[in-house]
Amino acid sequence: MPCRTETASAPRRNGLPLRGRVYGANTPRARGAIPGLWTRSPCSSGSLIGASVTQPGCSACTVSDNLPLRVVVLSCGDLGIEVANALSEDGAVRVVGLISTPYRTPRRSVVGKIRHLYRMQGWIGFPKLVLHKIGTFGSTASSPSSDTSALRLRPEIPHLSFGDFHDANAREAVAKLCPDLGVVAGTYILQESVFRIPQLGSINLHSGEVPRYRGAAPAFWELYNGESSVGITIHRVETSVDAGRVLKQETFSLDRAPAGDPSEYIETYRRSVLRPNGVRMMVDTVRAIAEGTTTERAQDITLAQTYKSPDYRAVRELHRRIRIRRRAMK
Repeated sequence: MPCRTETASAPRRNGLPLRGRVYGANTPRARGAIPGLWTRSPCSSGSLIGASVTQPGCSACTVSDNLPLRVVVLSCGDLGIEVANALSEDGAVRVVGLISTPYRTPRRSVVGKIRHLYRMQGWIGFPKLVLHKIGTFGSTASSPSSDTSALRLRPEIPHLSFGDFHDANAREAVAKLCPDLGVVAGTYILQESVFRIPQLGSINLHSGEVPRYRGAAPAFWELYNGESSVGITIHRVETSVDAGRVLKQETFSLDRAPAGDPSEYIETYRRSVLRPNGVRMMVDTVRAIAEGTTTERAQDITLAQTYKSPDYRAVRELHRRIRIRRRAMK
């Protein structure tokens, strides 16, 4: 387990214990220290301000004045590499590790696979699948979706890979890093047994303006619904999907009737707008947490809407709506 301690009377903010670390006597947070406040101390003699306890050993923890915020990044793709690299450039942050797993693929029977393929791509998906199998027969090359050759993790950041974030060995690895904060950058839905391991819990990078756009397919449903903007949200991770308190949120303009293929427009928009701004916002948010300057707000659950990945009917309908908008603009 992470090296941390808590008392029943510990002060709380936004429903979470105020967790801190050992700071020099002249630092702003040390001057405002409160008895019972969380501190991160050497594991052999972990302590609370005004209390003395004993913690199990943990070789990952060290203590010095003005410690940077210890951050672990959780990811299923190369977005995690980009986020970890960006965070490591901030002097207030120390990235103690990148933990990665493959995206989950649900187990399906042969009939289930056929139904899923039809739902997502329609009848055209079957010849596409055959052509894909023929093209990759005998090939050992990695698929484009898993190619991270353009992104290299900084050598000082430990990188650990597991089959599932919820496996006991994966959770143990996260705990041994003694993280203050977890940063979620492109994963499947995580259970509380994972995102609560860091002392301050975890925060998530979500491409969507919550609560109206929770869930999957960033930019697709906004374009489908005729929105003129797409949001990016940094929020606390909770058990419900994208339902945590909002730490930072920005919106970016969206062309309601883009030229060319709408699906290609969405992919370009994700790469050129959502991804770089999401990384920037995550770095800003983590820095604010390290400096103790964050503000939070709860989501209005009466506005909540959670979307799934679009099937081929939704994609076809999107193309139809775009054609109507183009005609209306002439």
